[in-house]
Amino acid sequence: MGSAGSGADRAAPAAVVPVAVSDSIEGVCRVGSLPHERRIDCDEATDDDGGNHASIVLPRPADRKRCPVARDPLRWQPRLRAKPVVSPMRGRASTCSDTGVRRVLVQRPTARLLAALVVGCLALAASAPAASALITAAPEPVFTKTAGNNHFYFSVEKPSYYTEYRACVVTTHVVPGGEQVLEGAFGGPTVAGSLCTENMAPGTKAFNQFVYSESWVPPDGNTYRVCFAAYHNAGGVFWQTEAQAGGQYLVCPTSTIDRSKPSIGVHMAADAARVNTLSVPVRIDYQDAISPPWQGPNGTASNWVCAAAYPTQCNPSEVSSVCSVPTVPNDMGHYPANLTNTFSCTLNVSGEGHYTVCAISADSAVPDNPTTPWNGSANSATANLSAPACDDVTVDTTGPAVTVTADAASVTTGQLVRFKATAADPAGTSGSYDWDFGDNTGHGSGAAPTHTYTHTGTFNVRATTADAVGNGGSATVTITVRAPGSGSGGGGAKGEGGSTGGGGSPLPGTGAGTWTPPGSPALDSGQVKAGGAATAIAPLAPSAISQAGGGGGTRSATLGKLRIIAPRSFRSGRAQLKLSVTFVRAGSLKLTLTKGSARISRGTLAATKPGTAGFALRVPKTLRPGAYKLEASFQPRGEKAVTKSLPLTVLRASARPSASPSLSSVPLG
Repeated sequence: MGSAGSGADRAAPAAVVPVAVSDSIEGVCRVGSLPHERRIDCDEATDDDGGNHASIVLPRPADRKRCPVARDPLRWQPRLRAKPVVSPMRGRASTCSDTGVRRVLVQRPTARLLAALVVGCLALAASAPAASALITAAPEPVFTKTAGNNHFYFSVEKPSYYTEYRACVVTTHVVPGGEQVLEGAFGGPTVAGSLCTENMAPGTKAFNQFVYSESWVPPDGNTYRVCFAAYHNAGGVFWQTEAQAGGQYLVCPTSTIDRSKPSIGVHMAADAARVNTLSVPVRIDYQDAISPPWQGPNGTASNWVCAAAYPTQCNPSEVSSVCSVPTVPNDMGHYPANLTNTFSCTLNVSGEGHYTVCAISADSAVPDNPTTPWNGSANSATANLSAPACDDVTVDTTGPAVTVTADAASVTTGQLVRFKATAADPAGTSGSYDWDFGDNTGHGSGAAPTHTYTHTGTFNVRATTADAVGNGGSATVTITVRAPGSGSGGGGAKGEGGSTGGGGSPLPGTGAGTWTPPGSPALDSGQVKAGGAATAIAPLAPSAISQAGGGGGTRSATLGKLRIIAPRSFRSGRAQLKLSVTFVRAGSLKLTLTKGSARISRGTLAATKPGTAGFALRVPKTLRPGAYKLEASFQPRGEKAVTKSLPLTVLRASARPSASPSLSSVPLG
């Protein structure tokens, strides 16, 4: 096969081409001709002696751009002249400068020779077998990944009824941008040259065909079309192309060279730093210069995806089918429209935390097999793979800690009350507040609103705000409104009760983590009584409860007239599970830690009046990691009990961050 730069790129001297003429011209005598061959026509001309001649017009290779190239097989059809020519056949060449062709003038044969030619052609046509598939090509991948010259595999069968039989090959390729280049052409009417075999022996011959010379490496992005054609010699008179199945004269597999790696990007929650959902959206962006994403079953691609606890960057080692469904249908027929694509899926986590997702993508290039035909067994792991790409996000579902105060806890109707709210959250706060003053009037706004009550009663005032990712938080303060002259109306701002007296002492555990909801005073040792495995301690802020459990965040629940703030997770190795309990009404709380049907620990806490206290439940330090429940039952004084179950995840004891979660523990959906 010719090498790059040969064929169309070389000029060749014009030459007289011999033309075989038989004894008959009535039959259609075909000169083998294929796409990209030189054009062969028949015309009439007169030499210097005035005789009649047949004319063979051939484009000169050097003038390729000026001379037409035939795109369909041609037939040479000499025409019978009324005046016979008895002189011997001779030829003379003349140059046609305006068309860039070389003209060969051949004297007509005698009438006797022409008659014999007709008989011979008709006999050959009558005996020629029907077209059959004598050339087969091994399937070629649409995109080929190869370190060297690409291989194309053919087999050519020579039927036993042909005396002479040859196979020819020619290559064209399309460079990036669409320009088509012809590398060489089939060897002329005599079917000879470097692009054709010698006469083949009967039977089947296999060809391992390089694109060009064996040592040449085709560049990326070029699309190569390698064509095989078969010629047979009909009784030693002329060469004719062998039609294959379907009437085609060429067998031409095609493939595009691609050694380039795709590039990808991973984006969690549209690149947000924090989200307030346990189902985090993930998007993978794909881009490649040559081939689209790998085309697997049902149009899916091949993306390896993993998840881990930040700052670990896990190694993607498993293909995620849910993260491999392309936004643009992954069909080779879309090439090159889907050289960019996106994939969307979801990271599902069990609780708050900082998470990382990493991915690797495969393109469509299949490795070239230098010894055997490609049989479609290659997998995406052998294609061009992108470098790993990662992104991280913090999952935050806990609302801000809100504090509300009033300049007076007891007022009279018509008296102006000034309120104030503050909020704190690691993600930042929105800075806006909504106020419900509890008297069925319009809501207020801002961090320091004022309000005047027009009728008596006890009103629960609530301020609501949100953190930067949309988690809501609220707090309340209670205001008592009396008629003028019915009693003191200028009570302190500590809300209901302030210091209650009763001889009690502060509960243990006070410090930087102490916090009580506005309007709910901290209870002392004379107002609460603990039993079982429980100990009453000073109230704790949500951040202190989370830290005491191992840093997994908190969750809150309401049981009628009781509110609980509990940890979402608890790290084994700690002796106490700490919560905060707000009694809106006096009553008794029973709290049980269970795993399945097994009871691990139980404690009780009773309050003689409304207020907030901490609850420390003693637990074994050897708790096994897994799913547990906090079964809470609260019975307000004089009312029926209300129960609720709070899930709790126990984690393995460790001073270091937990191991990177796998795809099974952090599922992608």
